[in-house]
Amino acid sequence: MIAFGKLARENLSFSDDVLAVVGEPIRVKATALDGGATSLSSFAVALAVAVSLMFITLLLAAGTLALEREENAFSRLVRGLVSQTGLLAEKAGLAAACSVAVCLLMIAGLGLFVDLDWGRFPLWLAALAVGALAFAALGLAIGALTRDVRAASLLAFMLCLPLAFLALVPSGAVAPALYDVIRAVSAVFPFKPALDALDAALNDAGDIAGPLLHLAGLTLAFGALGRLALGRFASAT
Repeated sequence: MIAFGKLARENLSFSDDVLAVVGEPIRVKATALDGGATSLSSFAVALAVAVSLMFITLLLAAGTLALEREENAFSRLVRGLVSQTGLLAEKAGLAAACSVAVCLLMIAGLGLFVDLDWGRFPLWLAALAVGALAFAALGLAIGALTRDVRAASLLAFMLCLPLAFLALVPSGAVAPALYDVIRAVSAVFPFKPALDALDAALNDAGDIAGPLLHLAGLTLAFGALGRLALGRFASAT
Protein backbone atom coordinates (compact mmCIF):
# COMPACT_ATOMS: atom_id res chain seq x y z
CA MET A 1 0.00 0.00 0.00
CA ILE A 2 2.87 2.39 0.85
CA ALA A 3 4.47 1.66 -2.54
CA PHE A 4 1.14 2.15 -4.32
CA GLY A 5 0.58 5.48 -2.57
CA LYS A 6 4.05 6.66 -3.50
CA LEU A 7 3.52 5.67 -7.12
CA ALA A 8 0.19 7.48 -7.16
CA ARG A 9 1.73 10.70 -5.82
CA GLU A 10 4.54 10.56 -8.39
CA ASN A 11 2.10 10.21 -11.31
CA LEU A 12 -0.57 12.57 -10.06
CA SER A 13 0.50 15.20 -12.62
CA PHE A 14 -0.62 12.87 -15.44
CA SER A 15 -4.17 12.61 -14.14
CA ASP A 16 -5.49 15.41 -16.37
CA ASP A 17 -4.15 13.71 -19.50
CA VAL A 18 -5.58 10.35 -18.44
CA LEU A 19 -9.01 11.83 -17.76
CA ALA A 20 -8.93 13.67 -21.11
CA VAL A 21 -8.21 10.45 -22.96
CA VAL A 22 -11.00 8.63 -21.13
CA GLY A 23 -13.45 11.46 -21.79
CA GLU A 24 -12.51 11.76 -25.49
CA PRO A 25 -11.03 8.44 -26.66
CA ILE A 26 -11.33 9.46 -30.36
CA ARG A 27 -10.40 12.92 -31.54
CA VAL A 28 -11.85 13.94 -34.92
CA LYS A 29 -9.86 16.26 -37.14
CA ALA A 30 -12.34 18.25 -39.25
CA THR A 31 -11.36 20.05 -42.46
CA ALA A 32 -13.78 22.63 -43.84
CA LEU A 33 -14.23 22.56 -47.61
CA ASP A 34 -15.07 25.72 -49.48
CA GLY A 35 -18.33 25.18 -51.37
CA GLY A 36 -21.70 26.69 -52.17
CA ALA A 37 -24.81 26.68 -50.04
CA THR A 38 -27.04 25.17 -52.73
CA SER A 39 -28.88 22.01 -51.74
CA LEU A 40 -27.81 18.80 -53.40
CA SER A 41 -31.06 18.32 -55.33
CA SER A 42 -31.02 21.89 -56.68
CA PHE A 43 -27.36 21.67 -57.64
CA ALA A 44 -28.04 18.34 -59.36
CA VAL A 45 -30.51 20.11 -61.67
CA ALA A 46 -27.91 22.71 -62.66
CA LEU A 47 -25.29 19.99 -63.16
CA ALA A 48 -27.56 17.83 -65.31
CA VAL A 49 -28.49 20.79 -67.50
CA ALA A 50 -24.85 21.91 -67.84
CA VAL A 51 -23.68 18.41 -68.85
CA SER A 52 -26.52 18.08 -71.40
CA LEU A 53 -25.78 21.53 -72.81
CA MET A 54 -22.11 20.65 -73.20
CA PHE A 55 -22.66 17.28 -74.88
CA ILE A 56 -25.34 18.44 -77.32
CA THR A 57 -23.64 21.67 -78.37
CA LEU A 58 -20.14 20.28 -78.71
CA LEU A 59 -21.22 17.27 -80.75
CA LEU A 60 -23.51 19.31 -83.02
CA ALA A 61 -21.01 22.09 -83.70
CA ALA A 62 -17.99 19.84 -84.16
CA GLY A 63 -19.86 17.24 -86.20
CA THR A 64 -21.53 19.60 -88.68
CA LEU A 65 -18.32 21.44 -89.55
CA ALA A 66 -16.25 18.26 -89.77
CA LEU A 67 -18.93 16.70 -92.00
CA GLU A 68 -18.63 19.54 -94.50
CA ARG A 69 -14.89 19.09 -94.61
CA GLU A 70 -15.23 15.33 -95.07
CA GLU A 71 -17.71 15.77 -97.94
CA ASN A 72 -15.79 18.69 -99.52
CA ALA A 73 -18.83 20.95 -99.13
CA PHE A 74 -17.10 23.76 -97.27
CA SER A 75 -15.20 25.15 -100.25
CA ARG A 76 -18.40 25.23 -102.33
CA LEU A 77 -20.29 27.07 -99.58
CA VAL A 78 -17.74 29.85 -99.16
CA ARG A 79 -17.55 30.48 -102.91
CA GLY A 80 -21.05 31.98 -102.77
CA LEU A 81 -22.43 34.81 -100.68
CA VAL A 82 -21.47 33.27 -97.31
CA SER A 83 -18.11 34.25 -95.83
CA GLN A 84 -16.08 31.95 -93.65
CA THR A 85 -16.83 34.07 -90.57
CA GLY A 86 -20.52 34.16 -91.42
CA LEU A 87 -20.62 30.41 -91.91
CA LEU A 88 -18.91 29.91 -88.57
CA ALA A 89 -21.39 32.22 -86.83
CA GLU A 90 -24.37 30.49 -88.44
CA LYS A 91 -23.24 27.06 -87.33
CA ALA A 92 -22.56 28.31 -83.80
CA GLY A 93 -26.01 29.88 -83.66
CA LEU A 94 -27.71 26.74 -84.98
CA ALA A 95 -25.94 24.42 -82.52
CA ALA A 96 -26.63 26.81 -79.64
CA ALA A 97 -30.32 27.20 -80.53
CA CYS A 98 -30.86 23.43 -80.71
CA SER A 99 -29.13 22.75 -77.41
CA VAL A 100 -30.92 25.62 -75.62
CA ALA A 101 -34.30 24.29 -76.82
CA VAL A 102 -33.50 20.78 -75.57
CA CYS A 103 -32.24 22.05 -72.21
CA LEU A 104 -35.31 24.24 -71.69
CA LEU A 105 -37.50 21.18 -72.23
CA MET A 106 -35.28 19.30 -69.80
CA ILE A 107 -35.68 22.02 -67.15
CA ALA A 108 -39.43 22.00 -67.65
CA GLY A 109 -39.47 18.22 -67.10
CA LEU A 110 -37.29 18.49 -64.00
CA GLY A 111 -39.58 21.22 -62.71
CA LEU A 112 -42.24 18.55 -62.20
CA PHE A 113 -40.08 16.96 -59.50
CA VAL A 114 -37.94 19.84 -58.17
CA ASP A 115 -39.18 23.23 -56.98
CA LEU A 116 -37.92 25.84 -59.48
CA ASP A 117 -38.49 29.59 -59.48
CA TRP A 118 -40.03 30.28 -62.90
CA GLY A 119 -39.77 34.00 -62.21
CA ARG A 120 -36.04 33.64 -62.94
CA PHE A 121 -36.73 32.31 -66.46
CA PRO A 122 -34.93 35.23 -68.21
CA LEU A 123 -31.80 34.40 -66.21
CA TRP A 124 -32.15 30.71 -67.17
CA LEU A 125 -32.34 31.70 -70.82
CA ALA A 126 -29.33 34.03 -70.55
CA ALA A 127 -27.19 31.37 -68.86
CA LEU A 128 -28.21 28.72 -71.40
CA ALA A 129 -27.70 30.98 -74.43
CA VAL A 130 -24.28 32.34 -73.46
CA GLY A 131 -23.10 28.92 -72.27
CA ALA A 132 -24.30 27.29 -75.48
CA LEU A 133 -22.46 29.84 -77.61
CA ALA A 134 -19.23 29.18 -75.70
CA PHE A 135 -19.62 25.43 -76.17
CA ALA A 136 -20.48 25.96 -79.85
CA ALA A 137 -17.33 28.02 -80.39
CA LEU A 138 -15.27 25.25 -78.78
CA GLY A 139 -17.03 22.63 -80.90
CA LEU A 140 -16.38 24.54 -84.10
CA ALA A 141 -12.71 24.86 -83.22
CA ILE A 142 -12.62 21.08 -82.73
CA GLY A 143 -14.46 20.50 -86.00
CA ALA A 144 -12.09 22.76 -87.91
CA LEU A 145 -8.99 21.12 -86.46
CA THR A 146 -10.02 17.50 -87.08
CA ARG A 147 -10.21 15.64 -90.37
CA ASP A 148 -13.58 13.87 -90.24
CA VAL A 149 -16.79 13.47 -88.26
CA ARG A 150 -15.59 10.44 -86.32
CA ALA A 151 -12.45 12.18 -85.10
CA ALA A 152 -14.36 15.36 -84.23
CA SER A 153 -17.05 13.47 -82.31
CA LEU A 154 -14.48 11.37 -80.46
CA LEU A 155 -12.41 14.39 -79.47
CA ALA A 156 -15.50 16.30 -78.31
CA PHE A 157 -16.66 13.32 -76.26
CA MET A 158 -13.21 12.83 -74.75
CA LEU A 159 -13.16 16.46 -73.60
CA CYS A 160 -16.59 16.37 -71.97
CA LEU A 161 -16.06 13.94 -69.10
CA PRO A 162 -12.67 15.29 -67.86
CA LEU A 163 -13.99 18.86 -67.96
CA ALA A 164 -17.03 17.89 -65.88
CA PHE A 165 -14.87 15.97 -63.42
CA LEU A 166 -12.39 18.82 -62.91
CA ALA A 167 -15.17 21.35 -62.39
CA LEU A 168 -16.58 19.30 -59.49
CA VAL A 169 -13.35 18.99 -57.48
CA PRO A 170 -13.82 21.06 -54.27
CA SER A 171 -11.11 23.02 -52.54
CA GLY A 172 -9.50 21.05 -49.73
CA ALA A 173 -10.03 17.72 -51.49
CA VAL A 174 -6.60 17.92 -53.10
CA ALA A 175 -3.33 19.69 -52.40
CA PRO A 176 -3.49 23.51 -52.82
CA ALA A 177 -1.02 23.51 -55.72
CA LEU A 178 -2.97 20.83 -57.57
CA TYR A 179 -6.23 22.66 -56.92
CA ASP A 180 -4.76 25.82 -58.46
CA VAL A 181 -3.84 23.81 -61.57
CA ILE A 182 -7.37 22.36 -61.73
CA ARG A 183 -8.88 25.83 -61.43
CA ALA A 184 -6.64 27.13 -64.22
CA VAL A 185 -7.57 24.27 -66.55
CA SER A 186 -11.29 24.64 -65.76
CA ALA A 187 -11.11 28.38 -66.46
CA VAL A 188 -9.81 27.75 -70.00
CA PHE A 189 -12.89 25.71 -70.97
CA PRO A 190 -16.59 26.66 -70.78
CA PHE A 191 -17.99 23.94 -68.50
CA LYS A 192 -17.12 25.43 -65.09
CA PRO A 193 -18.38 28.96 -65.82
CA ALA A 194 -21.47 27.49 -67.53
CA LEU A 195 -22.20 25.41 -64.42
CA ASP A 196 -21.70 28.48 -62.20
CA ALA A 197 -24.00 30.56 -64.40
CA LEU A 198 -26.73 27.90 -64.41
CA ASP A 199 -26.43 27.39 -60.67
CA ALA A 200 -26.78 31.14 -60.14
CA ALA A 201 -29.73 31.36 -62.55
CA LEU A 202 -31.62 28.29 -61.32
CA ASN A 203 -30.82 28.40 -57.61
CA ASP A 204 -29.94 32.06 -56.94
CA ALA A 205 -26.46 30.90 -55.87
CA GLY A 206 -24.22 33.93 -56.27
CA ASP A 207 -23.72 36.52 -58.97
CA ILE A 208 -24.41 35.48 -62.56
CA ALA A 209 -22.61 38.39 -64.23
CA GLY A 210 -19.09 37.05 -63.63
CA PRO A 211 -19.70 33.61 -65.20
CA LEU A 212 -21.51 35.19 -68.16
CA LEU A 213 -18.59 37.53 -68.85
CA HIS A 214 -16.21 34.57 -68.54
CA LEU A 215 -18.27 32.61 -71.06
CA ALA A 216 -18.39 35.60 -73.45
CA GLY A 217 -14.59 35.83 -73.35
CA LEU A 218 -14.23 32.11 -74.04
CA THR A 219 -16.69 32.42 -76.93
CA LEU A 220 -14.53 35.08 -78.54
CA ALA A 221 -11.31 33.14 -77.90
CA PHE A 222 -12.54 29.84 -79.30
CA GLY A 223 -14.32 31.65 -82.11
CA ALA A 224 -11.01 33.22 -83.13
CA LEU A 225 -9.31 29.84 -82.91
CA GLY A 226 -11.98 28.29 -85.11
CA ARG A 227 -11.68 31.12 -87.61
CA LEU A 228 -7.90 30.62 -87.84
CA ALA A 229 -8.41 26.89 -88.26
CA LEU A 230 -10.94 27.59 -91.02
CA GLY A 231 -8.27 29.44 -92.98
CA ARG A 232 -6.09 26.33 -92.92
CA PHE A 233 -9.23 24.27 -93.56
CA ALA A 234 -10.05 26.29 -96.71
CA SER A 235 -6.53 26.19 -98.07
CA ALA A 236 -6.41 22.43 -97.58
CA THR A 237 -9.60 21.94 -99.54
